[in-house]
Amino acid sequence: MRTLRFLASCVCFVAAPMAHAANVVVQKNGQFPTIQAGINAAGANGTVTVKPGVYEETPTIGGAFDGLVLKASGKVIIDARLANGGADGPAIVCNADDVTIRGFTIRHAKTAMAQAGNGVVINAPGARLEKLAIFNCSDSGIAIFANDVVVKNCLVVSCFNGISAVSANTLVLEKNTIRTTTSGGIVCSNGAGALVRKNVLENCGSDGISVGGANCRIEDNSITRNAFSAIHANGTHPIVRRNKVRTSFFSTGILVVGTDAEVESNTIFDVAGTGIYCAASPALVRKNRVVSTGHDQPGVFVENGTSTILEANIVEYAGIAGFAGVADNVIVRKNLVRRSGRPESNSAAFILSGIGGEFESNVAKDCFGDGFRIGTSAASVTGNVATGNTVDGFDVDGPNCTLKGNTAKSNLGEGFDIGNAGCSFTNNTAKSNRIDVAASVMPTTFQANQFGSGGSSTLPEID
Repeated sequence: MRTLRFLASCVCFVAAPMAHAANVVVQKNGQFPTIQAGINAAGANGTVTVKPGVYEETPTIGGAFDGLVLKASGKVIIDARLANGGADGPAIVCNADDVTIRGFTIRHAKTAMAQAGNGVVINAPGARLEKLAIFNCSDSGIAIFANDVVVKNCLVVSCFNGISAVSANTLVLEKNTIRTTTSGGIVCSNGAGALVRKNVLENCGSDGISVGGANCRIEDNSITRNAFSAIHANGTHPIVRRNKVRTSFFSTGILVVGTDAEVESNTIFDVAGTGIYCAASPALVRKNRVVSTGHDQPGVFVENGTSTILEANIVEYAGIAGFAGVADNVIVRKNLVRRSGRPESNSAAFILSGIGGEFESNVAKDCFGDGFRIGTSAASVTGNVATGNTVDGFDVDGPNCTLKGNTAKSNLGEGFDIGNAGCSFTNNTAKSNRIDVAASVMPTTFQANQFGSGGSSTLPEID
């Protein structure tokens, strides 16, 4: 019995230091006066709690410290500008899996000895970064080179990039604030499955959010006063949804490149370039609002795509056009363009060319230039309204188009101007235009229309 009690006491004696070492407190005048000492003592799955103070060091979490929790208790500053004023590269480097870093203020990381001056570097998967405040780093506030990383509720100010990631899959970047970067706000390249949600970005020197890779989601972010594109998504099936963009000084509000893109319910105000530039094919661009684009820029532009759907968008005060592009088989329906175009240019609310496509139930109202300028061949133009525009309501230059049930009213030029052969023109209405219907080539079918002083018996004026 004495032997059993003796063995039990030995077990307790051995276990006690292990338990103590796993939960380490770092304090300036304590047993562990540096963060690096605390990390080394805690071991894998340990917890390091750092008490308030300024710690002039650049700690590394080595590969043997999987599952470590490194957290600040109170105001803890990690200053990578060391006591001698020199630079030592990144402030924190994490090489272990599933590490949590929480609550620190980090500053003054600077490139040194060929090491980039990142605030935090993540080289192993599963890291979670929370409530960090990172200032004045010569490279990224947070640099990620691993999968399955979560960055949440962090603040990055006055760094080169805010958050950067290279070849990192399934990232979650959520509720972060990034301000005044020299280059990009959030920059993720060659990684699949990124979720970039509910971040606030202000005064970025390049793109606000740039994500390249398959199946990324960019949702509910606010991007203000960035230099170039507020959002740039490039890859397979990017989803760009419910973002708010205001003031892009030199470029596009939202730029989407790739395949199978969705751009939905975004609001874009006051950009120097195009509101939405879609070079993805196919793509769905739906329920967006664009207000005020550059002098020579459209609200929405579609380039070289096929089977893109532009649906239920609102464009106001756009530059040269509300919607423009060169693409095949585009479906344009239920969109509204008003008070767009500019008087000294060849503007229109809708300017599209290509092959095929459908224009259905759109409205062009009070725009400088034409309401609809359709250079698309074999297009179906049905149920659209052009009213109060300064030139023609409908200028149809594509051959073999079908115009049915459209209305042109109070435009200062022709209500309908048909400029090519093989068109069908039925059940359309033109009223109070300078010339209600004009044609360079007589439509193949011309019946049941209402315009001028008579109905379907009144032929168009021949240009």
